[in-house]
Amino acid sequence: LDTLDGGTQEDFGSSGGGGAGGYLEYVYRNVAKELLGLEISISDALEFKQGRNADVREFTLPADPARGVPRPIRFAAVYGFRNIQNLIRKIKAKRCVYDYVEVMACPSGCNNGGGQGKPPPGVDPREVLEKVEAKYAEAPRWDFGEMRESVGKVYEGAIKAEPGSEAAKRFEQTSFVVREQSAAAALNW
Repeated sequence: LDTLDGGTQEDFGSSGGGGAGGYLEYVYRNVAKELLGLEISISDALEFKQGRNADVREFTLPADPARGVPRPIRFAAVYGFRNIQNLIRKIKAKRCVYDYVEVMACPSGCNNGGGQGKPPPGVDPREVLEKVEAKYAEAPRWDFGEMRESVGKVYEGAIKAEPGSEAAKRFEQTSFVVREQSAAAALNW
């Protein structure tokens, strides 16, 4: 990946958005295209309204009754447990206004995740995060639509199955075990 001292790796790229990888932006652009007929280039930054803090961003597509979209379509990027708890409370109270939400446990998304190295002694972690975010913003953006061809090659070569087939589902999906109580169940969501 890009290094903070200027080294680069050509394949590194950004899908835009916050540190979560920008899938919200992909969904937003596709909804805009399919429902509203709007082409939004991946090189265009999406306008957003800052929520209560820097880890809550709200995005809105306008209503277009003529195209069958009677109300605005609302999206949000919500990062950090405190913000996730607030989102869950809104959902439970039936006060959540979003149609799509991108959620990341780490404050500032993956840019501030547990996989990041610790800063050297005497270096403020916020300074390192600012540098990581700046590098992320400079990276070329991926176009998920163009990636479909590459994904198709993975299905043909490695998985040897058609997308959506039972064989592909066995490869793609994980399983889980129901537990009586977890650490998360003890939290006051």
